[in-house]
Formats: sequence, C-alpha cells, structure tokens
Amino acid sequence: KTIDTCAFYGSIALNEINLHDDIDMGINVFYDTAYYNNPENWENGALYIDGYLFEVQKDLTGTFRIKEGTKHIVSEAFCNCQFENIIIPNSVKELGYSIFAGCKSLKTIVLPQGITAINDGMFDDCISLSSVVIPNSVKYIGYAAFYDCEALTDIYYTGTKDEWSQIEIIDEGNDCLKNATIHYNHVLKNGWALKDGNWYFYESDIIVIDSWRKDSKGWCYLGSDGKMVTNKWVQDFVFDLL
Repeated sequence: KTIDTCAFYGSIALNEINLHDDIDMGINVFYDTAYYNNPENWENGALYIDGYLFEVQKDLTGTFRIKEGTKHIVSEAFCNCQFENIIIPNSVKELGYSIFAGCKSLKTIVLPQGITAINDGMFDDCISLSSVVIPNSVKYIGYAAFYDCEALTDIYYTGTKDEWSQIEIIDEGNDCLKNATIHYNHVLKNGWALKDGNWYFYESDIIVIDSWRKDSKGWCYLGSDGKMVTNKWVQDFVFDLL
C-alpha cells in the first residue's frame, strides 16, 4: 500500500491520523494539516505517527535519539538537520530515501540491525560524516547514498568480508564509500568502556553526553564531552563520585 507525496498536504480539517504498518510513504504527506500544526503531536522536536517518524525540526543540535518502538523513518525526515549524532533503535526496520541528506554536521551514525537497504541519497552532502556502522542485514546500497561524503574514512561492518562482497552497491555517486576503509566483524560498544584514560558510556558505539547514568556506585552525570562530572551541581543535585 502507498500514500503518495503531499497526499494530504494542507488539509486543515485533518486532526486525527491512524496508520497501519508497512505503508510505502511519500514525503510531506501530512504537511500543514491540522495534525501537523498541532504542537501537542510533536515529541522532542519530532513528529511520530504510529511507528513512523515523519519529520524532525531543523534547528535542533547535538545528539538526537529516535524513540524506541519506531519502525519506519520516512524519506527526508532529517534532511538538512544540524545533529552531530543520531541514535537509531533496533526497532527501526525501514529507512526511506535521502533521510539524512544535507546533514552537514553529522559526524557518525550506527544503522540498526535488521534494515536491508541504504537507499538512494541516504547521506548525500553529509560533508562531516567520518564513520558509519553498517549491519550485516544490509543487502543493497543505492544511488548516491554516500555522495559528497568527503570526510568519510571508516565503515564498520558487522559481517564478514565475504558477506560485504555480496551486497549490491550502485557504483554511481558512491566513490566516497569505495574510498573508505572497511572494518569487518565489528562489535558494537554498549555500556562503560575505557578510552584514552577516561571512562565513557556508549549506546551503540555512540558516547552518551549531557545525561544521567547509573553505575555500581550510584548515579553520575555525563558532561558535554562525555566525561563523568564530579563535585558539581547538575540539574539541582550535587554528587561526589569516589
């Protein structure tokens, strides 16, 4: 089943939407509807509808965590966003086209296990993107998926070299991918890990920042650089990590 691009564009009376799974969704399907324009339907700057992530606000920065339970990310959902990192839960099984196109600040991303395709224009013009983790469930990499990703140096692939060789990769627009170093049999980091003499907390290879985490000694706060903050007031609490 398909809902075409701009199918309900500007429908000012449309204030309730219910979707079933596995719809081939166009872009701007619900743009400028009553539902779209209602701030109560947006969560942390994102518009989710029944397992679909349709759009994320363009003025947000830092790290964005997609809501657990999301299954589909609609084409161009993050187009021209300013995030440095985006954390995608493994509940996501389908990625549309050009999702991250023009995300010039995006540095690294881990694609979720279970997706089968990196579709056309996925990372087009992501000029700061230096590394991508690709799961061994991927069977297809489309046209210009990594176009103009001049900073791309490392691909971390969770499968073997033989499995990588079986992926159908469209040549056109993917020179940056071809020039990157492929690291096979990659294992994702999750939880505490030591790096350069400091402990960091990882979620799917991404260092968690500006967030509370609990370890065996209690709660600690991870600062903007990912390091544990000690002996300081943070969000109305003071603590001393011993």
